[in-house]
Amino acid sequence: MSNCLEDDNNWPQLLTSMTPPKDSNASPKGYSEESIFRIPPYKYMHVLDQTTNITRVEIGPKTYIRQENERYIFFT
Repeated sequence: MSNCLEDDNNWPQLLTSMTPPKDSNASPKGYSEESIFRIPPYKYMHVLDQTTNITRVEIGPKTYIRQENERYIFFT
């Protein structure tokens, strides 16, 4: 797994990823996605809240921490 998405500018910059404990029987779903993103100025990302099925826009500059019930959808 790469530390950044496939963007040529290596954006968004991955700070941390979630990994399941080795002695756990937990499902790998949700553990392989990045959880902390640094969104640069003039960039944004779409985030889907899977509980409410609502997509919102997070606008940079900011450090975004993805919740367990969220999934990133799109970066620009």
